[in-house]
Amino acid sequence: MKKDTQITEVKFYIAESKEILAFFPKEHYYFKDHKDYNEVFTSYAHVGQHSACSKYYIGRCQEARPKEFADLQKELEGLGYNLKVLNTLKDFPPASLSYEQTEVLINEIYNSIMAQPDNGLGEVGDVKTEAERIVTEWGQKCNIELNF
Repeated sequence: MKKDTQITEVKFYIAESKEILAFFPKEHYYFKDHKDYNEVFTSYAHVGQHSACSKYYIGRCQEARPKEFADLQKELEGLGYNLKVLNTLKDFPPASLSYEQTEVLINEIYNSIMAQPDNGLGEVGDVKTEAERIVTEWGQKCNIELNF
């Protein structure tokens, strides 16, 4: 299909049903006798295709990551859409680290600190505490749930 010359802004969400939904924030959905024209927008999903979507519903949805919406984006582009994707989330970092992954990270930092004997930490327990502190701060900055 021929690609549209008009750029269409889209933001992909994970709907309450766990289905990926494309939301077009600049395309109002018009249907007869609907009083809240400014509250309803066009959306698109694999099942159901084009549909109406209220801004209140989309507010309850979670923003999708590129790997989650890639198939739907490809489908829309196959229909001729020239998309400008508004999503800000990236595929990395992971949403959470398991207990084992967190322990590996802490141990890597611990070993790095221990390899530097003049670091000012006198006890092995101090080094482990410092490694845990570094990992905890890193997790908070990256918005990653740590399990330990």
